[in-house]
Amino acid sequence: MNTYLLLALILSVASCVQGILGFGFGMISMSFAVLLFPIQEAVPLVTGYAVLVNAYLAYRLKESILIGGLWPILLGGLIGVPIGVAFLQHVREGALLLGLGSVMITHIVWSARVADPSSLDPGRGWAAFAGLCSGAFGASLGTAGPPVVMYGSAKPWNKDQLRGTLQAFFLISCCVQLGLYGATGLLTEKLLKLNLVLAPFVALGGVLGLRLSLGLNQAVFRKVVLGALFVLAMVFLRRGLLDLGLL
Repeated sequence: MNTYLLLALILSVASCVQGILGFGFGMISMSFAVLLFPIQEAVPLVTGYAVLVNAYLAYRLKESILIGGLWPILLGGLIGVPIGVAFLQHVREGALLLGLGSVMITHIVWSARVADPSSLDPGRGWAAFAGLCSGAFGASLGTAGPPVVMYGSAKPWNKDQLRGTLQAFFLISCCVQLGLYGATGLLTEKLLKLNLVLAPFVALGGVLGLRLSLGLNQAVFRKVVLGALFVLAMVFLRRGLLDLGLL
């Protein structure tokens, strides 16, 4: 299959998952994008698409965005993004792949073990820390979701409040990331053109995901997604170890 057709399919599926669950676009799209492109190209490429899907979903869920819950994680995220960009510029691909695999495994294990995360309700002090980690992971690995998803899932927010608030956070963080990628030369003209050409596939997946979220059994779907991500995470851990000469 042509590389760009395969990428279009991946992006459609990833944005569909984002529409259903409120997160997962970066993790799923990055899981496959790094198999097609070097990670220093894959991260800016995926971030460009993430802006589109998060903007659409944030608009559709704007009534559910909790400003009081958003600003603490956003404050941390704006600090974390420049740190992540610096890592993407200067750290070896093998180390970044190990980081990506480790973040994915952490999220999967946490999601599988915590049956009722909303019973935890962390204080606001954890919000900035979760935002900082998400900003750094998003900018360096293209996977901002896990820390803020863990934090948001532990708050007494309903499904739409969680999804809406996370979309607003992801949107603002990704816009800052893109600006820094452009300033540092990581976002090239080639990647921008690819973003424009495949943008309709991302939009289509997001629309479908929102519609499916109304009737799909999200608990079962979530388990399937986590199972697939676990397999991919193990692939990245192995690739990272091989790249660093540790396997």
